[in-house]
Formats: sequence, structure tokens, C-alpha cells
Amino acid sequence: MEEVIATCSKALELAGEGKIDDALQILDELYESLEDELEKSFVLEKKAGILSMSGKVEESLSLYEDVISTQLKAVDEDIPMAVEMLSTSFYNLGSILTDIGAFKEAELAYERSLDFLERIGGEENYAADVGGTLYHLGFLAQERGDNELARNRYEKALRIFETIKSDAEVHTVMCANILNNLGVIEARSGELERAEEFFRQASGRYVEVDSLESLFYAATTLGSLGMIRRELGKMDDARDAYSDALEIAQKLLDKSGDDELYKAVAMRLINELEEMKNAL
Repeated sequence: MEEVIATCSKALELAGEGKIDDALQILDELYESLEDELEKSFVLEKKAGILSMSGKVEESLSLYEDVISTQLKAVDEDIPMAVEMLSTSFYNLGSILTDIGAFKEAELAYERSLDFLERIGGEENYAADVGGTLYHLGFLAQERGDNELARNRYEKALRIFETIKSDAEVHTVMCANILNNLGVIEARSGELERAEEFFRQASGRYVEVDSLESLFYAATTLGSLGMIRRELGKMDDARDAYSDALEIAQKLLDKSGDDELYKAVAMRLINELEEMKNAL
């Protein structure tokens, strides 16, 4: 299995570089060389992910049907690794379904992923995976308007990531996203003081990560913080939030370089933030 994983990793790396055909060829050759059905399902799952990346979603979803069928059979036969593999397959399927707007099906896939994680120790053995799955389930609950369930899932995910105490940027961004989404929920529920605190914490987490995406979210979250403080009548604090947001938006513009998308986004942000600040 180690050689299979290594070869699949090479294919995924090529796909990440845009060499989709080369990646698929490697996976097809590997698949044909294997006899073990579970190993073949592992390869097919990676192929499905690459097909989705390249826009071939229908073909990807069709492969996932075969992958999950094979892995479920292996679980019934008590084959080692099958449960963990199945949890990963359902998680990745949930991501694809979310991307195409099939939120109901995505939520079911994430719930199945979480169920299989619980079979192999859950939070005790796979804390980050459980936390990430709960985050996505929270987002999907929020999208369909179930704020109470979304809040519950987000808070569980946040507790897990804060318990891990990891310096990994992906975990920092995840915590920031959770805090930001909790802020949105509280703002829409009229709990402005709670929303203010969540936006304040979220913006602080975003600035810990030095990336264009995080700078963008830091600036927009600080903009949200400014609006909430304005609603609360905290005009000086609102002005401070807008000033901090403008500083970060300018940093985003300076760091954009040849990235025309982020450059345009930063310029639009600066204009909007200046208008909001001047309106105080």
C-alpha cells in the first residue's frame, strides 16, 4: 500500500501543477497493475478528485459510486484501513458536492464521513479531521438557515482546533473562518455584542497568516467589525476598525504583484472601506 500511496501522491502533485493528463495516465497505469480491490478503490478515489479539479464533475461522481461501493464491502469484511479510507472518500465527495451546490447531498456525505471517523476513535485519534468535518457541516447548516445547529457544529469544531494548539496555517485559517461565520450568525440574530467579539477574534486570526487570501479575509472581517460597532453606536471603535481594515487592504494591494484578481479586489476594498469610514 505504501507504493500505491507514493505513486498517487506523485500524480496529485502533477495535477496540482496543471499536468492533468500526465497525472491521470499515472493513475490509470497504477490501477491496471493492481489486483487488490481496496487498493484499486484508493487509486480511483484520487482519480475522481483530479477529474473534479479539471471540471469533469459528472465523471468524478460516477467514480465515487464505485469507490464507495468497494470500500463499504471491505468494511463489511472487516478489512483493515477500509473504514479510514471510506471516511476520506465521503469527506472528499462532500467537498465536490458542496462546490456544485448540492448541499443536501454534501451534508449527508460529511455526516457519513464523521460516522466512520467515530468508528476508528473519532476526536481522540483524528481530531483535525473531526474538526474539519464539523466545520463543513456547520457551513451547510448555516446555508440552509439552521443557525442553532450551525452554531453547535462550529463551536465543537472551534473547541477541537483550539485543543490541538497547532501552529499549522490551515488550522489558524480554519479557526478564523469559524469565528467569522459565528459572527455572521450572531449579527443576523441581532446579537451584536457577540458578533463584535467574534469578528474581532476572527480578524486577529487571519492576520497571523501571511497570504493574499488571509489578508483579504482580514480586511473584510474588520470591515464587518466596523459596521457592527457603528450599529452599536461605538463610532470611535468603528473608525479604528475601518482604519485597520484599510491598512490591511493596502498591504494586500502592495503584495498582489502580478496577481490582477487580488489587485482589483484590493482596490475595490480600499474604495468601499474609505466610503464607510468617511460616512461615520
